[in-house]
Amino acid sequence: MEEALFGSSPPRSFNVPPALVDLENYASGFSGNLKIERLTFIANHCPRLRFDALLLALEYVKEHTMNCALYSSIHGMMSRTSSENRALRGNDPDVAGIRERVVPPFDTEWFERTKAAAAANLEKLERELLLYRSNNFKTNIQNCLEAIAQHHLSVGDTSNALKCFLKLKDQNATKEELVQLSLNLIKVNVYATNWMCVHEEALDAKQTITLAEEGVSDDMKGHLQKLQAAIGLACFVQGKYEQAADTFLKIEYDFFDYPEVMSSGCLTSYAVLSALASYNREQLKTGLLSNSSFKPFLQCEPQLSEAVQNCCKAEYASALQILHGIKERFLIDIYLSARTNELFEMIETRGFVLYVYPYSRLDMRQMADDFNISLEELQTKIINLIKSRKIQGRIDDVQKILCFPEYSEEAEINRLYKLIDELHYTVRAALMREIVRRSGLGVKVSYIQIYFVTYI
Repeated sequence: MEEALFGSSPPRSFNVPPALVDLENYASGFSGNLKIERLTFIANHCPRLRFDALLLALEYVKEHTMNCALYSSIHGMMSRTSSENRALRGNDPDVAGIRERVVPPFDTEWFERTKAAAAANLEKLERELLLYRSNNFKTNIQNCLEAIAQHHLSVGDTSNALKCFLKLKDQNATKEELVQLSLNLIKVNVYATNWMCVHEEALDAKQTITLAEEGVSDDMKGHLQKLQAAIGLACFVQGKYEQAADTFLKIEYDFFDYPEVMSSGCLTSYAVLSALASYNREQLKTGLLSNSSFKPFLQCEPQLSEAVQNCCKAEYASALQILHGIKERFLIDIYLSARTNELFEMIETRGFVLYVYPYSRLDMRQMADDFNISLEELQTKIINLIKSRKIQGRIDDVQKILCFPEYSEEAEINRLYKLIDELHYTVRAALMREIVRRSGLGVKVSYIQIYFVTYI
């Protein structure tokens, strides 16, 4: 269990100062198993936040779950962390600033009581399920299966929880029950990182709501926002940033409440970084800044809002500076951490491409000043962009000028005429082939010819 939580190999560590992260406030935006996963992720990757993150996780496990194995694992990790901190204090800069913390005693009474209660509860539910099945009480069977699934989630058995929820799909249910079941399946698949299943299940449930009668209730609107968030997250973790941005930006602030998977702050971070990495300036203005339903999310995150505004004004250096200033927030996020550098690089690259777009000749010294980087570093980046064909240009290394080929309207028209002729030829050939096939004018091979070709 501990290996699953903290990894079998040494993880990458981030030196995140505790003063920059209000860990308790961050954790309050989540609930369920994913809250524990997020806290243990922080403990695994941020030495200076490890003890506090483990303490919050331990308290949550004890108060809201029956997962005795996880309680024991986290408590053991806390004890080892405390011992390591005492040994390294004064030598390792990552732990030198951490004050001595007292590990709470292992609650043996809670452990034994909860372990016995979990076993008794599962046995009771399984007996009830057998009784209901023998009497064919369909509604009771559904309720009992869901109770068993929730029990498995409480003790950390994601695999059996998923099996129980899947059994419920075979039962006839109302529209509301189907949507709620889909949300449960999405939640479990998020825990298990089955992103294709998350995406497909969310799309199916969204279609169920869309095909419903008009006048959808507020509860259904809330479910719809959760489904949008699940689709966006599935796209985001698979690197489909433009699709993720398109999906996230359709979410309405007034109906969004999804602590089992993500907080509103996390959603804003995912949406803004995805948009900055994949949208042009016009899309940022219309799709993000002028988006009335998403504007409240941005208002709650003024730094991200300022970064978007700077990108819209082509002030890329200022935008990147703001993002680097809050990078620690991204590094402690379980889904964003591994993608932060990639997204920052994509945002910087998009900034370069959009910056040079209006020019035929560009002084690279001025561009280096605007992006607040050295001329040598800028030149290296521009060369890489030219090699990858993201910029069509060449560098005058003596004058430090970036030159672009002049646009020729006549050459472009000739290219389009040639392309049209090729398309006409392809379409005519395809149509002729289909006409010949339908008319039965094809040359048929006789059995003698087949025999001759086969045995020659």
